[in-house]
Amino acid sequence: MRILALRVAGFGPYRAEQAVDFRRFDDDGIFLISGRTGAGKSSILDAVCFALYGDVPRFERRESQVRSQHCGPADPSEVQLDFQVRDTVYRIRRTPRYERLKRSGSGTTTAEPEAELAVLEGEAPRVVATRPTEVGIALAELLPISKDQFLQVILLAQNRFQDFLLAPTDKRRDLLRTLFGTDRFQRLEHDLLERRNALAAALAATATELAARAETTAELVGTEPPTEPGHEWFERLAKESAAAAVAADAAAAAARARLETAERALQEVLRVQALQIRRDDARRRTERLTGESAGVAGTRARLAAARRAEAVHPPSAALALATETLAAARAALAEALAALRRFGSDGAAQPGARIEALLTLQGVLAHPRAVEAALPQRRAALSAAEQAVRTAVDAVPALEARIAALPARIAALDDALAALALTAAQAPAARAEVTALTAALEAARAAATLAAEVDTARRTEAAAATSAGRAAAGLDSLLTARVAGQAVELAAGLSAGEPCPVCGSAEHPRPARGAVTVGPAEIEAARADSRRAQEALAQAATAVTELERRLATISAAAAGQQPDAVAERLAAAADRVREADEAAARLATVRAERAEAAAGAERLAAELATARERVVATTAALTERRAEVEHDLEVVAAACGTSPTVAARADAVQAELDAVRRATAATSDVRAGEAAAAEAAATLAAVLTEQGFADAEEAAAARLDPATETALDAAVRTHEQALAAAVAVLAEPELAALPEEPVSPAPLLAERDEAAAEFEAAVADAGGRRDRARAVAANAKAAVVLIAASGDTAARYGEVRDLAATVHGDEPNTRRMRLETYVLAAQLEQIIAAANLRLARMTAGRYALDLDDERQHRNVETGLGIGVRDAHTGLVRQAASLSGGEMFLASLALALGLAEVVSAQAGGIRLDTLFVDEGFGSLDAETLDTAMAAIDDLRTGGRTIGLISHVESMQERIPAKLAVEVLPTGDSRVVQDAPEAPALRGAAPG
Repeated sequence: MRILALRVAGFGPYRAEQAVDFRRFDDDGIFLISGRTGAGKSSILDAVCFALYGDVPRFERRESQVRSQHCGPADPSEVQLDFQVRDTVYRIRRTPRYERLKRSGSGTTTAEPEAELAVLEGEAPRVVATRPTEVGIALAELLPISKDQFLQVILLAQNRFQDFLLAPTDKRRDLLRTLFGTDRFQRLEHDLLERRNALAAALAATATELAARAETTAELVGTEPPTEPGHEWFERLAKESAAAAVAADAAAAAARARLETAERALQEVLRVQALQIRRDDARRRTERLTGESAGVAGTRARLAAARRAEAVHPPSAALALATETLAAARAALAEALAALRRFGSDGAAQPGARIEALLTLQGVLAHPRAVEAALPQRRAALSAAEQAVRTAVDAVPALEARIAALPARIAALDDALAALALTAAQAPAARAEVTALTAALEAARAAATLAAEVDTARRTEAAAATSAGRAAAGLDSLLTARVAGQAVELAAGLSAGEPCPVCGSAEHPRPARGAVTVGPAEIEAARADSRRAQEALAQAATAVTELERRLATISAAAAGQQPDAVAERLAAAADRVREADEAAARLATVRAERAEAAAGAERLAAELATARERVVATTAALTERRAEVEHDLEVVAAACGTSPTVAARADAVQAELDAVRRATAATSDVRAGEAAAAEAAATLAAVLTEQGFADAEEAAAARLDPATETALDAAVRTHEQALAAAVAVLAEPELAALPEEPVSPAPLLAERDEAAAEFEAAVADAGGRRDRARAVAANAKAAVVLIAASGDTAARYGEVRDLAATVHGDEPNTRRMRLETYVLAAQLEQIIAAANLRLARMTAGRYALDLDDERQHRNVETGLGIGVRDAHTGLVRQAASLSGGEMFLASLALALGLAEVVSAQAGGIRLDTLFVDEGFGSLDAETLDTAMAAIDDLRTGGRTIGLISHVESMQERIPAKLAVEVLPTGDSRVVQDAPEAPALRGAAPG
């Protein structure tokens, strides 16, 4: 990665727009950013970090501090960075959240954070992401290192300079994994562990299933399972269970034979017993039926008399009916004659002539009666015609008024349609805003909660850092005292005539005197305290990093918005959605009303013409109805005579006609009834003589009702059939040979029940043994398969387990070094080798970095530790025990070595730009010369190094410079001899 150009406005101390073109330093390879303290040198690097990560190393996400305090509400705040990854040049533009002037009206409003990423190709940049979240995702693919890693290998900011040197193993491994792309070894380790776990689970499952089958088999056969059941144990139990099942089947067959013999004997005794019961019952029924024969003979005689009386009943009933009919005809004749007398008619003497005259009068009255009956309908039609005329006349003004009101109605509907369409068109945008704001509100609330956790974790980290620094300083003091007291310790071991272990002289004229104040045990105790403090610091830093990573993810999703503001915007957007939906629902109704109103003019005109025509037609119909009613009244008046109505006169004629007809019919009925009664009496006399009855009353007394006759006849037949059946049973041959004494089946029944119980027990036992034998055989077969399979699985598990343990850094890996760590240790070894070439020159050979691949605290992991070997003592020190200047030199050497090795690796992230922010002021002149010479060596290969320092001697050493000046107004500016470039605002698309 190479940093090309930077533009800032309203950022840090820079109120006005500032431009920095780093490409002008490519030929020099090294440049200095100078200026007095507080001028804004580090703010240039802050802007680079803010552009890439939306955060700055010094403010730790206190985003409000990145906006320049010199800005007013009208001043913009934004950062634009051009950088190159491989052969592609990108431009990123980012703005923080700040208060700006409203675009309309007075006052200010909060400008939300913005971000945009573009590819610089051709004449116009090509935008690839336009929102902070999208930009973060795209940058993660282009530059797959976190902000903390960026600050360790590219931008060595203040207070973060020594992070890579002091980082614990896990953080150092994460950075190296990203830089060298060794995550494939991590995936290999993960795959091996998963395969090991899968094989272990398979072995455990096999052992569990085998134990379960052994326990089941033992329970089936009633024994205890062995500790490690083998296939011989299963096969032996299967053979024993099969033999027991065969023996049980034989016992069941013998029990079945005994049961069948007992059953046959019992059935024979039961058959004889049933025949004896049948014979005794037939004897009893024969005796009873013979005693009932006399009563049955009397019933037969009664049935015969009843059958003869049935022949007399029809003529007797016919005579009664004829007599009754004659009496009714005589009564009807008397009633008809009385009615004729009421009419004063002579119809009884000459009924034919009177009927003809009455029929003629009915014909004359038929038409007037019909006209009279239709008069109410005629009058109703006349009233309807009068109402129709009034309705037709009233409809004309109403239609004329509706036609006159249509133009204004159509204009009002057009206005309503335009307003509704405008409101409804906002629905898609409002819904999209609701969706986005809902997600942003959830993220903003989560970010607010997580921010508090981050603050707590940072305080914990700060406390751990203080403890670690205090422990490191204590160890350094003890080491210094130890070195100072070594002369006394050596002098105590000198003997006269023995050579000095330091100078080799056998004479010791002035041995050092004094007491040894610091011993090895104190050094080791202090070293252990320092190690524990460093581990606590590493754990606290890991917790902070994880929380920061989660907060960065959630903050990116929330785009830096506050929950209350997002909730307010969400409510407003929801209101707009509801208004748009209501407008859309109303739109169709109003359109239909508009179409109806537009089509109404022509329809109403046609209705008006029709209404006028209806007035003329109804008036003519009314005149016609009045003439018809007057004519009908004249016809009815002429036909009424003396009656009040034509209908009343016609009803009187019909009543007289009916009376004449009834009198004529009644006379004929009386004559016919007298003849029928005489004939019925003669027929009855003849039948009584034939059936042997003296009169009709005797015959009626002999008759029986059908139910009684049927019951008596059935009783006679039942008696005869029962007697015949009983006699037939006694005549059967097999009953004749039966013994007279009754037999008893009880003894044989008990014997049969005992045999049946024995058979059921034998069958149940045989079935259980067969089921047990099958279950034992199935378990044995499955167990043999499991035992064979577990052997193969165990062999594979042993191989994979050892390989996975070795790769994971467990036994038998005595170094406790994981595979990925082993690969990264080789890379770190190269980095340390490259760093030592410079560190040796910077420290005159005293210090060298040392790869520490020994076991760490609690034997958890090894391979990526870094110690500092002190040539004066021959011991390896912790880096935290170095002084400030020594720490700077070691960190600088390690950073330069890291940049050199990473850039040299094919396929890795090429580090073409390196920034170092301060630290040179802690070096003396000679050491500074040495450090500068080491940095100067790194320029080879096209890399560019930017140094930030206020040390005056460095300004003389480095000719290429950027100067940061403080203006009289308090804000700062960057001074460089660079050609003018396009203005920041609008330089990138969007």
